[in-house]
Amino acid sequence: MENTQNTQNIHKALICQTETFTSDLCLNGPIQADIWVRTTNTEAAVAVAVVPGRAMRVPVVPVVPTSALN
Repeated sequence: MENTQNTQNIHKALICQTETFTSDLCLNGPIQADIWVRTTNTEAAVAVAVVPGRAMRVPVVPVVPTSALN
């Protein structure tokens, strides 16, 4: 959790993280996520990480202009 807190502080990020799964979860086939974002900032970055069996490590992602998110 410390890594997540550092990321939030450094990048002023909002991070949503689930608890560790207590049983196996199978994801099969293409995956699509519809993410709706509204911000007053002129730039934003969106990153999704699925990390099996260890603490979440947030990847470094390029900043994307919000106009590209529409």
